[in-house]
Amino acid sequence: MTNLTFDNIREMKERIQQLIDFYKLNPYAFSKKISVSEGTIRKFLAGQIGLKADTLTKILATFDEISPDWLILGKGEMLRSEAPKSAISPTESDKIWKEILADKDRRIEELIIENYQIREQVAHIQAITPPHHAMG
Repeated sequence: MTNLTFDNIREMKERIQQLIDFYKLNPYAFSKKISVSEGTIRKFLAGQIGLKADTLTKILATFDEISPDWLILGKGEMLRSEAPKSAISPTESDKIWKEILADKDRRIEELIIENYQIREQVAHIQAITPPHHAMG
């Protein structure tokens, strides 16, 4: 199983920058072209956040000549050849996407639990806080 490390993310950031430079775009134009916020792209390029799977999907859908293996894994050439040859097997690629989706599912579960805990805290605070009566 492939684990994303700081180096993987840093290298992906470099590939995204190469892609932006290749198409002679700036982060604003790139973000508009792939339909994500400019802030997301700028924060990613600054190393402040990672990219979600749906953002990578939008990049690959918009720039269909870009090799997914190159973009995600750094394998092979940036541009697909006429007869694309995957640098990884379909099985390995499936495993990577399943891992990305599993990470997303785990994060959703964490947020559901956090939301529930916050709701409990709010209910507790409301229960112990005396009501305010309007004074006339």
